[in-house]
Amino acid sequence: MIMRAMHDPFLEQFFSRIPGDMAESFSDEQLLAIKRAFADQVGKDHSIDIRVSLPLLFRRYYLVFIAGPERRDQARRRRDKGTRRIAKGTNVVFMIFLSFWGIISVLGMLYLLKSALGIDLLPDTSLGFWRGVSEQFSLMFR
Repeated sequence: MIMRAMHDPFLEQFFSRIPGDMAESFSDEQLLAIKRAFADQVGKDHSIDIRVSLPLLFRRYYLVFIAGPERRDQARRRRDKGTRRIAKGTNVVFMIFLSFWGIISVLGMLYLLKSALGIDLLPDTSLGFWRGVSEQFSLMFR
């Protein structure tokens, strides 16, 4: 078989995931058709492609953030919308968690900005964050 004899990373990975006796049953035409079917998914570059593996609770989890121009046709977008629900339970929990930390971050930045500008909303009351932050900056930029 010509396709099997070629050094092809895609076919090597493909054959590593299926049983050996089944791998022998594919013809060159079938292998070529499989390669063509997966061709549009392999090697796609995204404008933003962040992949991180995180150790949490005695296991490793991965986090992927990918963004870029929309290239899928309307039929594929409809099909993906049906299979990848955003309202799935874990997605909702993650979005709530992300929103909570986003709001906390924005409020913290606003507090630091207020303190840097010398705005005192409650006289004689301070959390003391700005003093610590300004001391750290003065040590960094001496």
